[in-house]
Amino acid sequence: MASNIDPRLPTSTTQSGLFRRAATDTLPFVLGILPFGIAYAVVGISNGLTPVEVISMSILVFAGSAQMVAAGIAGDASAGVAVFLFTTLMLNVRHVLLGASSAIQAPHRSRLEILVQSFFLTDEVYAIASARSRRHGHQARYYLTAGVLFYLGWIGATVVGVLSVGLVQDPFALPLEFIMPATFIVLLVPFLEDQAGRIAALGGGIAAVVGALVLPGHWYIILAGLFGSALGAWFEGRFSANAEHTSGAVE
Repeated sequence: MASNIDPRLPTSTTQSGLFRRAATDTLPFVLGILPFGIAYAVVGISNGLTPVEVISMSILVFAGSAQMVAAGIAGDASAGVAVFLFTTLMLNVRHVLLGASSAIQAPHRSRLEILVQSFFLTDEVYAIASARSRRHGHQARYYLTAGVLFYLGWIGATVVGVLSVGLVQDPFALPLEFIMPATFIVLLVPFLEDQAGRIAALGGGIAAVVGALVLPGHWYIILAGLFGSALGAWFEGRFSANAEHTSGAVE
């Protein structure tokens, strides 16, 4: 299989070079999660969680959407463990797709590397590392650096939120509705460089709109993710097969 890595591009293979590159790519997104971390902490403490519990969850769980769900239902006595587990599962099922994609990009990782990278697997870290991998191949130190920086940033945002409890009266007044979509749009852009990525994005977008109109709740998010991923994979597989067939015919 032909490599997609452009040999003309700088690889920054030195440890210091990889760290600087990963930091440069990651820090803008770390700043973007600050309002979300503040909102999570304020919601959690407002619903009865202690500052230690709120910060500990960011250290041990490291999953913004799941933590926000936990913080939101902490004060609801009628919400049982089953409700929390099911909601969390639905919110994070996309990590199955992210993990599968990561395995394709780096099929020869050790078990320890897989476990470590799985802990740091977030939407942002996946997108940053994937964009890098598409140009230069999988670089474990780059992935780890991006993951650790984002992890520390999330913990820092939580701490700022805990310290801001008395200052932020309404956490949902923070510009989350702008910041989160803007962040994901920026993350999406590097995947639109090839036709398979554009097909997947278009298919997923159409599925999301149609699903939002006809399906209850937020099931359309899962539907769009699965449909867009399947469509992109099918197109890329077909394109690769056609390219190999054409190459063989020429030879």
